[in-house]
Amino acid sequence: MHTRYRIPAPIAILMLLSMLFSLTACELPKGGAPICDFGELVRPEVIFPEMYAVLDDLTPAISWEFPGSGCLPEFTNLEVWSVENYLHGASAGYLVMGGHPVGYNFTWPEDNPLLPGHTYFLRLTPTAVDGESYLPGPGAFVAFSTGPVCGAGEMPVAPRPHWFPNDWTVDPTPGFSLEWNNNLTCWPEDGFVVQLSRTPTFTRVIEMTTPMESLWVYSGMVADLPIANCTRYFWRVRADLPGRDDEPWSETWTFTTHIPMTFCLEDVFRPYLDELPIVTPPIATLIDDAACRSGPSMDYAIVDYLAQGLSLPISGRNPTSTWWQVYLPNLNSCWVYEDLVDIGGDTGLVMVIDPEPPHLVLPTATHTPESVVNCAQYTNPNTCIANPACWWDSSVPPNGVCKNK
Repeated sequence: MHTRYRIPAPIAILMLLSMLFSLTACELPKGGAPICDFGELVRPEVIFPEMYAVLDDLTPAISWEFPGSGCLPEFTNLEVWSVENYLHGASAGYLVMGGHPVGYNFTWPEDNPLLPGHTYFLRLTPTAVDGESYLPGPGAFVAFSTGPVCGAGEMPVAPRPHWFPNDWTVDPTPGFSLEWNNNLTCWPEDGFVVQLSRTPTFTRVIEMTTPMESLWVYSGMVADLPIANCTRYFWRVRADLPGRDDEPWSETWTFTTHIPMTFCLEDVFRPYLDELPIVTPPIATLIDDAACRSGPSMDYAIVDYLAQGLSLPISGRNPTSTWWQVYLPNLNSCWVYEDLVDIGGDTGLVMVIDPEPPHLVLPTATHTPESVVNCAQYTNPNTCIANPACWWDSSVPPNGVCKNK
């Protein structure tokens, strides 16, 4: 499974304050609009930059307005966060600008320009003054990135994950962000590609794109790979550069989901699991289309047909390791021949299975066949032929059928 979605990334709120710039509040010109009371404050509309814009200017002129308002706030609080240089990840970011400009615009100071190739979050909050109290009104958010846009000849560099910290446990209920640093001095025109999987080999993966250095993840985000409770996930990210398909993936990081006040079975076994050696799960990848049978030889009935390129976990092997038992997506199992699969991972602990012969020898003593209305109720050949009133017709496609004698 390889599905690709374009999912816009909502903004992760960052709270740790540092590197604060003091901005001087400007007096309104005489005869200007009156000052708003708290109940008259309206949400500002950011004129520039637009959401998800890529700016070549590292000292941009930020502008906004208050649509439909006949008054101005006492002041408008402007804050800009950088997704770079996190101290504690997405819950505590890096405030690169904060203050109280009044009016409809603010020009970034030339002596401290923004960094190229990064995402920034901008928040504007109109404020009214009530005595000695400051009352914030409805705010506006915009996310934008800085250029220049990467050219076709730009050498690819792997991004660097930094949130969540690797191998953390998270509550998926409210949603959460995965975040990284671009590591390029330019901005990839098509943003970033993120892969999320339940396997470290990314054999079953959902692929998403985002126009920022972050991706918002929430429970049930897509039908193909819902974010479930008590589950470990693996993720990685790469830049999407124009005219290239060789961009390196970042380091693979993991997180485990656990909704508070719920019970995960592995919590009981965690002290014991931590002492076990780390092994790579054995995987069989089909190198050609293949029939998967109910046992380890051509004499067994066909259970399913597997397509080339499909990767399935291995659950057993025959004594000579010439046939491999694999788990199907519906959690049933069947056997494939060794020449039709590539085997990966640690197979040393794979259980040896020596199944019964494909044709059971039924007793011929005086035995009255059971009265069975319809042998077609049996879908497994062994269950079928175990009933003396039935026989298995393997010539019926695709896998055979149980018939009355």
